[in-house]
Amino acid sequence: MHYNPFMYIHAEKDILKLVTTLISNTKGDGKSGDEFWTKAETLLYTALIGYLYYEAPPEEQNFAALLELINAMEVREDDEEYKDAERSRSIDLGCTEVLGYAAEMPLYR
Repeated sequence: MHYNPFMYIHAEKDILKLVTTLISNTKGDGKSGDEFWTKAETLLYTALIGYLYYEAPPEEQNFAALLELINAMEVREDDEEYKDAERSRSIDLGCTEVLGYAAEMPLYR
């Protein structure tokens, strides 16, 4: 058995605690970057962990699944022809399932 912090999530506030702890313990010694990127990172992790908490089966609520979601979000802004339906659209398809409609994603146009 492995330690899984996702097992301690019981409410939305627990997601925020996990994200805050994760970011504060991985930013390095005394290093502080642009606050914009810290907020963006917080929002991304909160959304993805929330998605796993509410939509994934318990055995998929872990950091491995979180990393899979992050890796599936590859974007190539400088390559207009980049079309990898299996990877680049998998997050869009997941959002479509959850939200019930196709989200407009200008990055993929």
